[in-house]
Amino acid sequence: MDVSMIQHQETASKGMLVLLSVVCMLPGITYGATLSYIAVALPFFLDQNNHSGVVLDTEQASWFASLNNLSRMLGTILAGVLSEKIGRRCTILLSIAIIAIGAVSMYLANSFWMLLSGLVVVGFGTGITINPSYSLIAEMSTIRMRGTLGSLNTLTANIGYLYTLVIGMVSSVTILPVLVLIPSLLFVGLYWFVPRSPVWLMQKGRETEARKTLEYIRGKKYSIEPEIKEIEDVIARGQAANQGAGTSVLSREFIIPALIIFALFTFQSFCGLDTISYFVMIIFKDYVVDENIMAIIFQLAITGGYMFAPAIMARFDRRHQFIAASFTLMAGVGSMAIIPFLPINLITTYLPIISIIVCGLGYGLGIGPVPFVMMSELSSTKYKSAGLAVAMLTRSGFVFLQLKMFSSVEMVIGLTGIFSFHTVFLVLGIIFTFTVVPETRNKSMSELEDIFKKTRNLIEEGYNEKQEMEIDAKKQVDE
Repeated sequence: MDVSMIQHQETASKGMLVLLSVVCMLPGITYGATLSYIAVALPFFLDQNNHSGVVLDTEQASWFASLNNLSRMLGTILAGVLSEKIGRRCTILLSIAIIAIGAVSMYLANSFWMLLSGLVVVGFGTGITINPSYSLIAEMSTIRMRGTLGSLNTLTANIGYLYTLVIGMVSSVTILPVLVLIPSLLFVGLYWFVPRSPVWLMQKGRETEARKTLEYIRGKKYSIEPEIKEIEDVIARGQAANQGAGTSVLSREFIIPALIIFALFTFQSFCGLDTISYFVMIIFKDYVVDENIMAIIFQLAITGGYMFAPAIMARFDRRHQFIAASFTLMAGVGSMAIIPFLPINLITTYLPIISIIVCGLGYGLGIGPVPFVMMSELSSTKYKSAGLAVAMLTRSGFVFLQLKMFSSVEMVIGLTGIFSFHTVFLVLGIIFTFTVVPETRNKSMSELEDIFKKTRNLIEEGYNEKQEMEIDAKKQVDE
C-alpha cells in the first residue's frame, strides 16, 4: 500500500470530487429506471383491457422482459471502443441521445414490434452508459474515496428502479418511457461542468489538460505532481508491456482479472435479485399485500443496504463484505424456497415480507456494489474498458437467459426450484471469493497494476492472508 500517496491525497478537496461524481451518476438513475419500467409495464401489457392498443401474449412477454439485455450487451461492447476513442464523458452523452430516441419510440408505440424496438434501442443506450461512468468516477477519485464513490454509483440503478415504481403508481404506464429520461437530461444540463478523465487525457498525450483537470477536481492548493507522476508511470509501464507482448489481450494481466470479474458477475447475476426484481408483480400478484407495495419494500431494502455499503467498504475488505452479504442474501433466498412447505399461519403468511427485506439488504450491502467496484480496480489501465465490458456482458447475458426462460423453468421446477438454484450459486460465490479473489482495498494505482504480474502467483496458498497481514502491519506503522 502506497501510504505516502494516501496521505498526500488527504490534502485534496473532496467537495468538488463528490459533486462531479454525483453528476456522473445521474445517467445511472435512468438505467435503473428502464429496468423498473419492464417490471411495471409487463403486467400492464399482459392485461387484455389496458386500453393502450398493445396487448402481449406469453411469448411476446418473455421477449419484452429479456431482449433489451442482449442489446445492452452490444452497447457494452461499443462502450469500450468509444470510451478510448472519444473519452468517457462524450461516450455518456452519446448514450443519452440513443436512450432518448428509444424512449420516444416507446412512448409513441402503437404495436408490439414498435414497443419492442424502442426498448431494444434503450437497452443499447444503457449498455453504453454504465462503463464510462464507472471509469470516469474511478479515474477522478482518490484512493480512499474510490470504493465509497464506486459503491454509491451502484446505488443509482436502485434509485432509478424506485423512481419508476413510485411514479408508475401515480402516472400512466404509457408515459413512463419519457419520465425515465429526466435524470439523464439533468446530466446533459450539467455536462460542461464535468471534466474529462485525467487518465484518458494523459493517455492521449494531453498533459496540460490533465493537469488542469486534476487541479479542478482536487483544488488549487493541492500539489498534483505526485499523481501526475504515478499516472505517467502506469501508462509508461502499460506501453512497455504492449511493446513486449505479442497479443496483449491474451496476457496474464488481462486474462486472470477478466476471469475473476466474469465469475463475480456470474454469481451476482444468479443470486436471485433479478428474479425478484423483474417478476415481483407476478410472484406476489395474489399475495395478501399488494404487489406494488412488495416491489417498493424490496427496493427500499436494497437502497438501505446500498446506503450502508460505502461505510462498510471504507472500513472492511471487499472480499469479507461480499462474503458476509452473500450469507445474508442466502438466508433470504433460501427462506423463499422453503415457504411453500411450511404450515400456513400468521407468521408464515408474512414471512415473504421478511424474506425479501433480507434479500434486498444482502444485495445492497455487498453483492450489488462490490463486484462493480472491483471490476474497475482489478482491470489495469490499458485493459480497463475491456474489463468493464467483460463485467457488463456477463451480467447482461446471464440476466437475458434468466428472464427469457423464467416462465418455462417455473412450469418445470416451480418457484421453490428457482430459489433453490439461486441459493446454490450463492454458496459457490462464497467459496470462490474466499479462495481466489484478491483484495483491492486501499491499494494505489501502481499496486493494483502489480497484482497480476507474472512474478506473482494469484492462487498460491495463503495469498489473501498474506495480503491482509501486510496491510495490518503497515496500518500499525502508519499509526
